[in-house]
Amino acid sequence: MTKKHLWLIGSLVTTLFLTDTATAFNLDIEDQDYTDFNYKKVNQNSSDLDGHQEKLLFQWAINQNIINGYPDGNYMPDKPISEGEFLKVFLRAFGYHVSNQGVFNESNHHWTDSSYRMAKVLNIPTLGSTDFNSRLIPITRRKAAEIITSSQGVNLEGDDAIKYVIVHGLTGVTARTIEEFEADQIITRSEAVKWVRQLMLKGMMEIKQRPVAITNLALPELSNSSEWPEVIYEDFNAVKLTLEDFNLYDMTNNNVISLGTSRDQIEDMYGESNEMNIFNYNNYPYFSAEFDSENSLMGWEINTIDNKHANYKTYKGIVLNKSTLFEVLELYGTAGYAADGIANYYYEKANETEYKPIFNTISRESIKNPDNTYMLSFIFNKKTLIVEYINVSTFQTVLNFNQELDQRN
Repeated sequence: MTKKHLWLIGSLVTTLFLTDTATAFNLDIEDQDYTDFNYKKVNQNSSDLDGHQEKLLFQWAINQNIINGYPDGNYMPDKPISEGEFLKVFLRAFGYHVSNQGVFNESNHHWTDSSYRMAKVLNIPTLGSTDFNSRLIPITRRKAAEIITSSQGVNLEGDDAIKYVIVHGLTGVTARTIEEFEADQIITRSEAVKWVRQLMLKGMMEIKQRPVAITNLALPELSNSSEWPEVIYEDFNAVKLTLEDFNLYDMTNNNVISLGTSRDQIEDMYGESNEMNIFNYNNYPYFSAEFDSENSLMGWEINTIDNKHANYKTYKGIVLNKSTLFEVLELYGTAGYAADGIANYYYEKANETEYKPIFNTISRESIKNPDNTYMLSFIFNKKTLIVEYINVSTFQTVLNFNQELDQRN
């Protein structure tokens, strides 16, 4: 098994089975003395998230370990966020395991230290790197724009940084001018997470190191009539599907591989399967299939690692090794995008012809009928954003595989 096989499997398994209600800890109290590790668990369904317009956003961020809660069980989504907190959220969102504790539990270390050490490595412009008190002061949109701009591998300051994020639609703010951007406005915790989420939906997979010298860019003059910003995605939207949407289309042989198709029919088209993959799917030329107890198709997967020449697409037209993240977001919505190049969409059977999207946090307890709940998954190449893996399975399959992993461990 190649390293890329292991990465793909590990990536998918991570997102498939981190579907239990996430646990968060009391890590965001700026003035707390972190001299012990007595973390108090808090619930992501806390009272201040219940009914809040950004509840889905916070549930996603909690599951991704991007943001944490407070000891009283709240998340304070409307609370101003400090530079230190913003930096931590930003770094965690893109894979940096910065902690809030001082190293080795020494009292002379502050919870922000690890974030600022990483900021120094990446040359991220912060006030708190030279003025400790600035770490605990609410961050403005201007400074946040400079931090985000630096992550794109450019060095811009002030109005130039603001122009850059406006033109490229990197924050979710729909401003067309610097004045509309309101650069001196303080950012809240929910806004910070929303900005990070928008970066991911724009295809950002990593934080690039900011160059030392100022970047010489020809930035456009902005006005109220400007066509900026670029596309800003409506977040946590999804579309209803029909049973046809879970079919696999073989464009080379002009075959439709439909859920419910018998194993005999598939083997008449592709020959007998003599091996299984790690998910216990039967391997066929260019795709793998899962069958139920009656030998009817109940799931399938395709990937570019085993099948570089596969010529398959989904019902909506997502083509393996050709379509991109942005096409998936356009056709299926943004709700399923998790992070790190992986999207998982969940659908519950509403009637004989229609499947409705599930928006809430997915957990074993929230799914009442796992056999009638389908998951449609995509994995994207982190550099090209091209689709390199597609999977359809029931939620019961996810649970079964998770149980097998637990037994092996």
